[in-house]
Parts: sequence; structure tokens; C-alpha cells
Amino acid sequence: MSHPSDASRPLPALRINPNFVLGQLSRALTTSVERPAPETRAGSVAKVAHWLKVVEGLISGALDVGSRTPVVGIPAWATLKVMKGGFATGGLLAEGPLAAHEEAWLEQLGPGASHNPRAALNAYFLSDEGLALLGDMLATGAYRIDVPEEGALLTAAWLLRHGDAEQARALLEELVPFFSRLRFYPAPHAPSTEDGLHVHLQTVAETTKQLQRVHVPVEIERQRESAEVWTPLYDRLVQLFLETRTSEGVCQHFPHDWSARGRKLLDAVEQARTKHPHCKWPHHPKSHFAKLRNVLAQAVREPAALPPGQQRRVQHVLDDIARVRGLPGSDRLRSLREEQQRVAALPTHRDLAKVLLVRLFAYPGDEGLDSLDQVTGPVTATEASRQGVAEGATFPPSLIRKVARCENTALEDLVSRKVITSSEVLAKVLPQVSAHVAAQGVTDPELRRLYGHIYAAFRRRRSLLLLDLQSQVKLQELPWVRAIDAHRTPNLGQQEVAA
Repeated sequence: MSHPSDASRPLPALRINPNFVLGQLSRALTTSVERPAPETRAGSVAKVAHWLKVVEGLISGALDVGSRTPVVGIPAWATLKVMKGGFATGGLLAEGPLAAHEEAWLEQLGPGASHNPRAALNAYFLSDEGLALLGDMLATGAYRIDVPEEGALLTAAWLLRHGDAEQARALLEELVPFFSRLRFYPAPHAPSTEDGLHVHLQTVAETTKQLQRVHVPVEIERQRESAEVWTPLYDRLVQLFLETRTSEGVCQHFPHDWSARGRKLLDAVEQARTKHPHCKWPHHPKSHFAKLRNVLAQAVREPAALPPGQQRRVQHVLDDIARVRGLPGSDRLRSLREEQQRVAALPTHRDLAKVLLVRLFAYPGDEGLDSLDQVTGPVTATEASRQGVAEGATFPPSLIRKVARCENTALEDLVSRKVITSSEVLAKVLPQVSAHVAAQGVTDPELRRLYGHIYAAFRRRRSLLLLDLQSQVKLQELPWVRAIDAHRTPNLGQQEVAA
């Protein structure tokens, strides 16, 4: 409930124009309502919630937009949730709902940990058992760091294992005030001791999003629809009129159930018109199909009353069909239809993309693939039965190129295979290169690998909107990074590291 004096309380002075924020909110609202794709609408709903927090923070003064520490009480090293244009929402990326691995750890800690789960988990990793687990993670590389804060307790564990208790204590003094809110521990992950310079243009998750957007071109849709729907109806239509042929011509003899079968065929044609609109030729009024269909609609009502002109029209159409491709029952038409069915049955790019998606879902979404051979082999028998794709089918070069964008390999390989095709594309992988280079000044392999993970996570931070010539937060402002820097090789200069 508002306080009586709230109406007279002055609003905080804004140092930025709020129209940009309101415009982004309006755009997100429109997209959340008008876009047909459910995933697009869901993403827009989340954006609406975030932009509303920005608006609320601007109005209430809880956000100091333009400052390098825009959220009151939050230090510069904390990773903020930042929207387009550099606007902070007030949220922190290392907080939020508990992840599945956190829930699993909490179950092991017992019911007492549920009162303040983040504080309980952070405290657990300072116990003997928790430090031992962090030590195993450091030794095996069995961890993942999504935001820089998740590397803090790993750093503290390394310091304690190497006798630097004083620096570990100083680090923890800065972290403890945020134990109840932020994750300072990593997520468990598959072990990896890879320390070489292998990069990927995009992650597995980004690749799956691209594969989900693969569609069948309209031309292919028309070709398949023609072979699977309309040509069988066309052949039935021609066959129905062939049954009326005598030595005197067509439409001279009508079997007793001819009209009933004709009505069923007309109904099937009307249903196909509604369900299969891609093909254009069956709907053209001057096509042979349309001519036979119109005559059939007239003939089923009163076959004997069919005018001579209509009979001649049917005869002309049948003669034309016999000359061009052969009538139903002929070897020529049978061969043609078999070839059309064979082509129509070939898997489309969308069908094969679905197979790739199932394979990629088995790998961590935030990383790259160690080898393309893991996912680009021919379709197996099991996949064929589940996905409706022929066993042994291979993937076209266009889909393989999409998957190649998430392969972990040498930078030179990505350039030579034209995965990296320009300086702009090269810039996307430079943070991975920089992480490797920056870590080379650390001689201990465990600490070097940890530093590389933290560096890469820090480079994913979005820049803030800053005023008054302020600078963005630097990596060395993170307390745990300063602790690592103290253990760098002192006589290794920047040129030696880069070389």
C-alpha cells in the first residue's frame, strides 16, 4: 500500500532518455502477441519481464543507469543481466532458480540446507568434503563455468591446496557477503584436460537452433505433393473415364457403380484442394485435370445426358495424355510414376536436419563438437525407424557446413575449410583465442585451464551503458582473477605469451 506522502515525493532525475527503453518494451509486447511461433512468443514474454524491471528501476531510482555499478549494493565484479543498449535489469546472472545439479547437491546435504540453499551450497564447498570435490574438478577438468563467479571457489580451493591460505582468506572475505545469493561454485561436467588452442565458431546449442529453422523449399513441397497426392487422383480420374470407352468413343458406357465412384473421387479432390494447396496445376481452369474434373461433376448427375461437346473434350484430353506420357496401365506411365515416387520419397533437408538434431541433443549445448564424425555419419537402422528416413541416407553438404560451425578444431582448419570466411567471422572466435593466450602466463596446468574458463566466461559479459567517460569493468577487478594473477610467471612478458 502506498504511503500518503508518496504523491508529493519527487521522482528521481533521469540521466538518460527513457524512450529507448519504452520502445524496446513495446516491441517485445507486440512480438509476444503477434508472432505465430510459440518459442518466439515465449522468448518475447521473458523480454517483456526484463524490460519491465528496467522501467521500474528507472522510475524508482533503484538503477543508476550510466554507472559502472548501476545496481545499489552490488560490486562491479558481479555479472549483471544486461539488455540491449546496455541497460541493467537489476538481476544477476549468478543468481536465479536452482539448477538441476544444485538440487541434487542439496538433497545430499539434507533438509537443513533448504532454508538458504545458495548459502548452504557455498558453505559446503568450503568444507573438507566440498574442497575435495573442487580439487577433483580441478584435476580432471570436470566442470563448466557459465558466468565468471562460478570460478571463485575453484580458485580458493587451488590456493588452499598450494599453501596460499592468506590469499584464499582475503578472497573469501569479499565473497561471503553474497553467499546467500550467488553461485560461486561451478557446474559438474564431462572431464576434459584439453589445453590446446582449439576453437569453434558457435556452440552446439546455437547450431541446433539453426537446424531447427531448416525448412523445405516450396518447390520441393509442390513436387512431393504432386507425386503423393495429385498424380494418383489424376490417374484415378483418367481411369474412370477409360471405363466408359467403347468402339464408338468415350462416355458411351457407364458401369452401374460408376456414378457412386465418381462422387467419391470428386469428394477426394475437394478435400485435397483444402489440405494440399501448394500444387498449382490441378487448380488451373485450363488444365486437363480441371477439364476432366468438371466433366465428371456433370456426368455423375446424369451420365446419359452428357452433351457430345463434352464427350469430344474428354476424348481430346485422353488422346493428349496417351501421347505425352501414356494411359494408366501402360509401361511408360508405370515407369514415370515409379520414378516420381522414388524422388518424392527421398528425405528432405528438414528430415535429415531432424536426425542431426537428435544426435546433437546428446552433447553439451554450451560447447563445441570434438569431431564432425560424431554426428555426420549415415543414418542408422534405428534412426531410420524412428525418424522415417531411409537407412544409409547421407547428409547434404549444406547441413554438414552448418554442423561444422560448432566443431572444435585448429583455427587454420576453420579458415581452410571456409567455415571462417571473413574478418568479421574471425572476430567471433577471438575470445576463445584470447582466453588461451591470456592463460599461457600461468604455469600450473590446473590453474591455467581454470583461468581460461573464467576468461571466456568474462568475455561473454554484455557491456553496460556508461556515462561520464567511465570504463567497462576489467577482468582484473574480479577478486579471484587477481588471486590467479599473483601466481603468474613474473618474467613472462606479453610478447612471449602472445608468441
